[in-house]
Amino acid sequence: MLSTLLTGILRRPVPVLIMIVALVTFGALSLNRIPVEIRPQREFPGIQITATWGSQPPETIQRVLTMPLEEIAVQIPGVRNTTSTSGLGLTRITLEFPPKMELKYAFTLLQERVAQLRTGLPSAVVISVEPLASDGEEVTDRQKSFITLELSGPVDLHVLRRFADDLLLPVIKGMNGVSDVDIFGGSAVRLRIDLHEDKIHNLGLKVGMIAQSLRENIQRKGLGESFSGNENSMLVFTNLPNLPQDLAAIPLTPKNPWRLGDVATISLDYEKSSTLARHNFHPLISIEIQKAPGFNALAFSRAIHDQVEQLKERLPANFLLRITSDNADLLRQELYNLLIRAAVILSVVFLILYVLFRRFSMSLLILLVIILSLAGAAVLLHVTGYTINVVTLAGLALVFGMLVDNAVVVLENIQRRARSGEPSFEAALQGTLEMVSPLAGSTATTLLVFFSLLLLENRLGETYRPLAFALGFALLASLILAVTVIPVCYVQLSGRGRTSLPVLKQYQFQSLRDWYLSFVGWNIRHRHLVYLLVLILAVGSGWLFINNVDKGGWFQWDSREEINVWVDAPRGVTLEVLDDIARSFEQRIQRDEMPVQVMTRVHLDDAYAHIRITFPDSLVNSVKPFLLKEKLVSQAVNFAGVGISISGFGLPFWNGGYRVSTIYNTRLVVTGPEYDQLWEVCRSILELAYQSHRVKEGTVAPSARSLWSTDLKQLTLEARLTSIWDAGWTYRDMMSQLQLWVNREILLDEIPVGGDRLRLWVTAGSSPPRLESVQQAILVAPDGQRNRLDNLFDLRKASVPLWIDKKNQQYAFTVAWQFRGPEQMRSRHERSIVKNLQLPPGYKLEQRQWSFLTREEESNLLRLTALVMLGIYMILAALYESLRRPFVIFFSVPFALVGVGYAYGIFHRNFDVNGYIGVLLLTGLVVNNAILLVDCIGRLQKQGMSPAAAARQAAVQRIRPILITTLTTIGGLIPLLFMQVDSSALSGILRELSFITIGGMLGSTILTITLIPLIHVSVENGIQWWSSLHHEETGVTS
Repeated sequence: MLSTLLTGILRRPVPVLIMIVALVTFGALSLNRIPVEIRPQREFPGIQITATWGSQPPETIQRVLTMPLEEIAVQIPGVRNTTSTSGLGLTRITLEFPPKMELKYAFTLLQERVAQLRTGLPSAVVISVEPLASDGEEVTDRQKSFITLELSGPVDLHVLRRFADDLLLPVIKGMNGVSDVDIFGGSAVRLRIDLHEDKIHNLGLKVGMIAQSLRENIQRKGLGESFSGNENSMLVFTNLPNLPQDLAAIPLTPKNPWRLGDVATISLDYEKSSTLARHNFHPLISIEIQKAPGFNALAFSRAIHDQVEQLKERLPANFLLRITSDNADLLRQELYNLLIRAAVILSVVFLILYVLFRRFSMSLLILLVIILSLAGAAVLLHVTGYTINVVTLAGLALVFGMLVDNAVVVLENIQRRARSGEPSFEAALQGTLEMVSPLAGSTATTLLVFFSLLLLENRLGETYRPLAFALGFALLASLILAVTVIPVCYVQLSGRGRTSLPVLKQYQFQSLRDWYLSFVGWNIRHRHLVYLLVLILAVGSGWLFINNVDKGGWFQWDSREEINVWVDAPRGVTLEVLDDIARSFEQRIQRDEMPVQVMTRVHLDDAYAHIRITFPDSLVNSVKPFLLKEKLVSQAVNFAGVGISISGFGLPFWNGGYRVSTIYNTRLVVTGPEYDQLWEVCRSILELAYQSHRVKEGTVAPSARSLWSTDLKQLTLEARLTSIWDAGWTYRDMMSQLQLWVNREILLDEIPVGGDRLRLWVTAGSSPPRLESVQQAILVAPDGQRNRLDNLFDLRKASVPLWIDKKNQQYAFTVAWQFRGPEQMRSRHERSIVKNLQLPPGYKLEQRQWSFLTREEESNLLRLTALVMLGIYMILAALYESLRRPFVIFFSVPFALVGVGYAYGIFHRNFDVNGYIGVLLLTGLVVNNAILLVDCIGRLQKQGMSPAAAARQAAVQRIRPILITTLTTIGGLIPLLFMQVDSSALSGILRELSFITIGGMLGSTILTITLIPLIHVSVENGIQWWSSLHHEETGVTS
């Protein structure tokens, strides 16, 4: 059937030409419509609940907010995982859903449940429910925006902020693809009520009474339906103020004539700024826009740019609105770099092919297969709904050299038959049919490896799943094209020029064949010596890898050539202090007068400042960025009590933070239901670790974040219940007076005033009091008795965690310690603790971290590798209907590992996550050469040759295609390894994957052409010996 189909294709080449034109056309259309992203899309969509409540301690946040919200979250249909982090005045709960699930219903249901819960929570609690932004990562205030806008003008920052809130924010939030918008700088207008404490006390009023009166007299409620004739309408009661001054008439109590205006001053002013933004040292308003996952990054960028141009026309003439940062620029640069790499790779591959084939038309034909394969991959990526991103681009660049393999093998076999005297049509037909079986086997095994990446879980799966589709689709297309386009084009071109190699080239390859034939024969005769030498090589490779290679590590997505200065301060720091530190670095930058762009962000709520310095292209490759960084480092050492880190252009700097910190090289995460018992379980694990004299420092933390942050210093007021109850105190009476004594400002509510929604603040005094004055505060009891606070409460000091983590409603504690010794000893010590660990029921070891790869991820990769090897063996066994041939072929895998070990050991490279993926990919690639050899040996044995003769003859026939495919694959990878286009994530992925592939291919090819014929002969001789022995035993028995 296959012969008939191929004969028809060769006799009717026009359909093949139509297929080529259609593939190019649909490939171009698909490429234009595929969404373009920087990072791979997150397969597991999610929703995040964020709740804030003043400055409440984490344990209170955990009890009052996190636990009730988690109870709601787990009841939402489809939730597969929940994680939460509770901190000072804040909790974030992340809900994860199955792949491709539509979140509209879950999102709406969650909003309704949260709204119902909100009625029973304190009025100061603010809860938001948002879809996860930026490809599923947790939304944090420090998350880098996709696009940053800046608004400046000759007016006060608060006026600029009003323009941003009223004009820009509604338009931008309403655009498709916008998931979130943050504004830095300035502050919103607020309605402020300043209470006069002396008047309140003189009149015998209470703060709680005033607050309650405000809540009751600012209302808007529906009363029900009313009918007038044939019409019905909703009757609504409202007493909302039209002007701030209207609040002055609110009565304070029903029994006396006092009004709010008698004891308070009502005014409009601006809220206290919690953020600051500057660009090149000038204050402004910064608007940071987050892109929702699934939207084309380039199209999203163009839409924002167009919208900004429209908004400029609506702003006053002297206002300036501009885009200062756009992550789509990174993607455009990556695409441009990929084109450069593609041009270089195609040139190198074409040069190799031309040198080997000495035919311009044939070399160009094989390059056509690469282009058509990429077009086919684009069509399949579009149909399956995957995006083009950094990892997809890496896969397409990596596969360039591999796409020629099938075409080279088919073309070389056709030419071999043509040189033996067969007509071009017969050579094309039989040469292609002869290679269908080995090419199908090699492609199937490679596709199995590529698509096995789909089984990776969590972070690994999200990152490398697009790589599987890019590589797999392109390789599948190359197989189809190799067995159709190559023979058809060969037949059409055979009448227009030479079909065989020049005499000189044939002679050179004949000399190579003669030498290789002698080499294989010598190996067979001295096989024991050869096996010993190979064993020594393998042991040396393993020793180098174990002793010279560091393992673990991830890669960074951002590729900007910039310096980043981060300032982290303890809680309680003021905005002025953070700003002064940031300005000191800005002044250091200004003194150098370099043409750099300086972006400054100061955020009080998270207590950090961030300064980003970007350099023009003219300075990126000069020494000036390094000199500036050294000056910034010298500036950083002048500060104490804050953590300062400086990264970019060389090794990163960190001053150790605002506390004495220990770098823990071993961490275990333990989960369990009971908070107090989990402390005891984790302390027992730490005691086990301390039994080694190499462990001196360790800690238990309820959150991984707590390893690098100080505990919260908490002062607890413990009430003397007898004294309080005797005086007739109620909880509301106490809290209303204590809150103003401590906070001095209370956010009461958000109310509409004159068409605007303003936040209503009640204030008393100008600044927070000292602890001594709080203890001496006079509280007025319901019976009029005045008592000092320290007569009613006892003060207790304690340290509490700043963060508390949970996963699926289970507390997640981190046990960490510093092991002083080599990595091998540290790893053995950790494994021994885990092996001897006996946890109570309901408690489990959730995750063990190893460098930057988790143990769970490492196990996932190892399990997948074992599964892939089993799958390859099954495919080959089914293809050849034999168990011993796949066994011989499989020796090419450890051959590749020998090459990888020497490559990493000699060059002292870090074996990171891309190294693991590279080994997995090598498993499918390196068996191809062995398949060609073993398939040919088996075919010759069926013709009556002995195992040794068949091995020698097959080695001679297949040495040329093996060398050509290896040279083209390595030739396509060398530019990726040595081209330093930039320092982006794409370049990092390509360099690492190309390095490991080159090392593995070299090791596997050399050892495959040396040992596979020898191993095959040894296996056949062993089977013959066993068969003869069995026959002898059978004869004796008879």
